[in-house]
Amino acid sequence: MFFKRTYFRKIYNLIYFVAFIFLCFLFFSFFMLQIVTYPVQAAEVVYKSGFHKLHAIQNTAGHKHGIMSKDTMLKVNSVNINRSPYFNPIVHTEIVHSDAEYKAATNNDILSLNYLTKQALKNPEIKSSIYKYLGYKENISIAKSLPEPTLGFGLTDANGLNNPEIGINSMSYWKFSASQAIPFPTKLIINARIKKTIYKSLKDKTITLKLFTVLNVKNVYYNLALLEKDINTFKENLSLLSILLRYADGDYASGRLSARGPIRIILETDQIKTRLILFEKQKNRLIYILSKLTGLKAAYFKNKKAKFTEKVKHFSAQFNKLMNTADKFNPALKEARENIKTSLLGIDLANQGYYPNFSIFAGYGDRYSLQPVISGGISVSIPLYFNENQMPKIEKAKKYSINAVYKYDWVKLRTIQNLRTAISNIKNDYKAYSINKKITEPEAKLLFNSYAKSLMSGKVQTFPLLDSFIKLLLIRLKTYEFKAEYFKDSAFLDAVLGKNVKL
Repeated sequence: MFFKRTYFRKIYNLIYFVAFIFLCFLFFSFFMLQIVTYPVQAAEVVYKSGFHKLHAIQNTAGHKHGIMSKDTMLKVNSVNINRSPYFNPIVHTEIVHSDAEYKAATNNDILSLNYLTKQALKNPEIKSSIYKYLGYKENISIAKSLPEPTLGFGLTDANGLNNPEIGINSMSYWKFSASQAIPFPTKLIINARIKKTIYKSLKDKTITLKLFTVLNVKNVYYNLALLEKDINTFKENLSLLSILLRYADGDYASGRLSARGPIRIILETDQIKTRLILFEKQKNRLIYILSKLTGLKAAYFKNKKAKFTEKVKHFSAQFNKLMNTADKFNPALKEARENIKTSLLGIDLANQGYYPNFSIFAGYGDRYSLQPVISGGISVSIPLYFNENQMPKIEKAKKYSINAVYKYDWVKLRTIQNLRTAISNIKNDYKAYSINKKITEPEAKLLFNSYAKSLMSGKVQTFPLLDSFIKLLLIRLKTYEFKAEYFKDSAFLDAVLGKNVKL
């Protein structure tokens, strides 16, 4: 009877202990589930509120979802926006705008470049990239932490299966144990530094994406502003051609001019009308691209005009000064430098393979009526397989480091080339614009006015006046083109320098 009572008492104690451990596990699981799912629930509430807000704005302001395919390349006329080595066609969807900001931009007749760039920087690809590096930042603290400890429960029965009672034999007991693996301390430190450099490189990659998203918007905007200037110029000159046609008709009626004069003016008028139709088509295409880049509905651009709000200025910055700025702020260069740091830390981490890892453990054995068994110890891993493990890892890390150095050199050479090209283009644009604006265009205008006065006094026929008119028109269009190229090259220079983008 004593044996049975003792035996069943131990069984009951074991059942109670297992039940207690199970209840503790359930409580701990429920607690962790609440902690883990709370951000998800909060995010779901934000998403639902944002979703209702999106529908409200759609109903009031007329927004709708829009997606730009990767095949939509930002090429207008002879301008190739894809000249940047960092350019990547971006997929964009609609952005939810603040009511006050949207109304302020809507009530203005001039398209705000600042507002368009702000909206473009809210596109989903940039947001995705931001949350990617923010999420990777958590790896820094994860790399510093120790591996999870291990808990164990076991039974040691020295009496045999025929007599499983614990407490009779001194070697029989219920055992509880805990162990903790401890890597060599410098391994954790180096691994955390590696995660930090990778986090910085991902952040710099996001800045690069932002820079050239802004560049794309500026290029399209300046092309649109150029097109608006061309359209206005052609429309103004239509009225002038109608006046010339009246004079030519009068000369033809008086016999001083053959029928070729009026016919030629009519042909020039028809050509201008045809160009205006093509300009409207190009304008609609540019508005479509801006709509997809910014997430704004195409109707937003109706009755709005893009304009050159800044002035063309003499460019006097020195290359060395600009290169120092690019070396400090250009995100591609910063990313390449972080990759070098990562590779060097990788070599240090590979060298840590020669150092051992540790593990400590402790145990407690319950023998009921006998004295408990207490155990503990420490174990050390011994690195022995140098040729198969440590040395190949070191060689691999060294090759990655050389690769990172060469990649940095290539990115720097490309940056220098882009910087020199941008500086040269800006200077040439300024020279061409200045010559056209200050010399060529006034001379062409003076020649046209001279022929116009001679025509009204009857001293000259229509053809010389028409030729001078066409020449003046082409020169004026060329002046606008040089102006647009100046601003686009300036925007490209800002992108190379790493300016105008804040995270």
